[in-house]
Amino acid sequence: MTRRRVESIPDAVRVTEGLRHTGYTPETAIADLIDNSIAADATEVGVRLSRGFDNTYTVWIGDNGCGMDESTLIRAMQYGSSRELARNKLSVYGLGMKMASTSFSSRFTVVTREKKGKAYSATYDLIEMKDHPWSFEVGEATEDHIVALNETAGSGSGSVVIWENANFNISEQNPKKKRMVGKPKNLDKDIENYLGLVFHKFMEGPNTGTNSLEIKVNGNRVTPFNPVHADFLDKEWVPIVDKFTVEVEINGQTESVPYILTTYKINGEYDAPNKPGALEASRMGMPTQGIYPYREGRILQKPDGLNVISFHPDWNTMRVTLDLDP
Repeated sequence: MTRRRVESIPDAVRVTEGLRHTGYTPETAIADLIDNSIAADATEVGVRLSRGFDNTYTVWIGDNGCGMDESTLIRAMQYGSSRELARNKLSVYGLGMKMASTSFSSRFTVVTREKKGKAYSATYDLIEMKDHPWSFEVGEATEDHIVALNETAGSGSGSVVIWENANFNISEQNPKKKRMVGKPKNLDKDIENYLGLVFHKFMEGPNTGTNSLEIKVNGNRVTPFNPVHADFLDKEWVPIVDKFTVEVEINGQTESVPYILTTYKINGEYDAPNKPGALEASRMGMPTQGIYPYREGRILQKPDGLNVISFHPDWNTMRVTLDLDP
């Protein structure tokens, strides 16, 4: 029997539309783009949201990282871009920037510039996918694009991702649905709080192996929130450290991959013997209880039971960190 190989190119409209519905919230989408900024050795990230009369937003997520030349930009815009472009282990599949951007906007632009180089931009428009599948426009950046780039990068190197007409009416995830319909109550504050949690180790100092990071949302500096900061831990409780391994097949070999669970107790009755204001700073309550999964110093999501523990008011003072091997 004769067999032949057939090239199977996925339908651009259906695939890109399907990738838009993967459960992103505005804050998780922006966090995925900041992963790229960290990979580019950025020390500053600026997020700007401007609401239009139609209640959609123009969003800039910019940084002062290393930037890209035109050829690298073209490769970065590819769905499933090469692993060679991933400058750290936070980037896995080469899909984050595209999926995060198109979750809320059908048209987004990446503007970038290397040190002492020209500024280039590339634009994906999903509405044009039917007539121009898997293609995008690229070339030298326009004056408006450079204005957006310079807000965080100044005259140096950096990149900015621009979302046009972003629709944030769909805001929160729900266990029973991909998304819940409804406008965010306080979009700026939700984003600030989430970024302050997820990237607190990067903002607190260079102990993660990257530059100390400053993040601003509409000009307001984001305050890092360490859920197990020493200032509000119970001084009479010694954290419990549990170390485990899981057997994983990697390149045909079985390896024992470690992960670590550390259980902390918050002093949830009064400030003493902690610092004044520590109880309020701890944000103790149901929304902050549970397991905080870390990977490469980054919190992967809001605290969750991860099918291990259930939420209960009696456990408000318990917080668990899960350190995962990348």
